[in-house]
Amino acid sequence: MKPELTFFQAGVDPHEDDALGKLRLSSAGLKRRNKLVYDQAAAHATRLVVTMGGGYPKNPQRLDLDGWVASRPFLSVVQCHMDVYRAAAVANARPW
Repeated sequence: MKPELTFFQAGVDPHEDDALGKLRLSSAGLKRRNKLVYDQAAAHATRLVVTMGGGYPKNPQRLDLDGWVASRPFLSVVQCHMDVYRAAAVANARPW
């Protein structure tokens, strides 16, 4: 049976810079996960709904700075969120 709709909860909590997730995946690992999902959706010609979640940056030196926007963990987690959308745009690019 062919799937008609796929939901992808593309959270970045598995990232190594997420304060709550424990999987410690690298940014490259999350990019591979994204590509795998997009490739499978394309292979099955299914519509794909992408939702976001996670991404609670941590600062191992100063826990009171977790949300500081100039911290490396914050920028890393935001970059992972952006990677989800970039990969979606590439996966769904259509020639005009």
